[in-house]
Amino acid sequence: MFNQQVFIGLKAAKSTKEFYQLNAELTDEQIIERVSNAYFQVFTVEQNQQTLESSYASTEKVRNIIKSLFDNGLAKKIDLDRTNVNLTNIETNIKQTKNGVAQAKNALKFYMGMPIEKDIQLVKEDMEITPHLLENTMSSDNRTEVKVLLKNKELLEYNKKATEAAYYPTVNLTANYNWQGIGEKFPLVNGSSRGVMWSDYSAIGLGINVPIFNGFATKSKVQQAQIDLDKLNLDIQETKLSLDLAYQNAKSQIENSLNTLEYQKANVALAEDVLANTKSNYQYGLATLTDLLDAENSLVQAKNNYTNAILDYKIAEVQYYKSKGELKTYLK
Repeated sequence: MFNQQVFIGLKAAKSTKEFYQLNAELTDEQIIERVSNAYFQVFTVEQNQQTLESSYASTEKVRNIIKSLFDNGLAKKIDLDRTNVNLTNIETNIKQTKNGVAQAKNALKFYMGMPIEKDIQLVKEDMEITPHLLENTMSSDNRTEVKVLLKNKELLEYNKKATEAAYYPTVNLTANYNWQGIGEKFPLVNGSSRGVMWSDYSAIGLGINVPIFNGFATKSKVQQAQIDLDKLNLDIQETKLSLDLAYQNAKSQIENSLNTLEYQKANVALAEDVLANTKSNYQYGLATLTDLLDAENSLVQAKNNYTNAILDYKIAEVQYYKSKGELKTYLK
């Protein structure tokens, strides 16, 4: 009739279901974050490949000019050889980068649960930079990580109450009714005319179990349940602090990345001008081949730095929305 532990268990059942639902949601967010980072990584490696291919085409043109000059006795063989060596190095880097693109795509397919042999098409517009209005504050209570911990706290509170319920008495009600036949013949198909006497009887019982002393076992369990609660409260505080830190770091990274992007974009334009001027000067004998190769390498480095700055921004963007608990909304 009455058992406090049963009543508490019924209440905890609903919270347990919600706890597992929140865990499933947290897993979804982790998968989204992993897929997003892998997705942007593919773009970065592909862009590096395009930069190398552009550098190869440019260097090849220079090599053809030097070869023409060498054939006419206007250039040194060492200049032609150095240019060929540089072309070979770039071609090697292109092959390595192509392999990197394939590996990055395979990793993306793996995280997406997509067959490795299936082709995948990426949307270039996803790498466009769209500055966001960054908020000054963030409520960590919206994060799934905190929701999971709070739901776990609710379950631990129920566990403590269920343990304390051992102090409560339990009340049991039992009732039974019986019909009995006694005689010289089998009672089931015979009655009093054949010497079988039938009678019935019933019983009702009420039992009360009052706990008095169990060696302080219940007290010890209650104290342990409280320790688990206190420990979880500290975990919740620490998690909220770490989430606030991640939010502020993501904000700073976005702001820094935007500044870096502006600098790197200007640096790419400057490197392109330097390379164009160096090529012109080299043709007129005003610059050495070393100057020309250095200018080409500087342009490749500037473009790669710009691409990496875009990647840093997109990853910071993912972390920013994740810290706000809006990662699913960000991807829509």
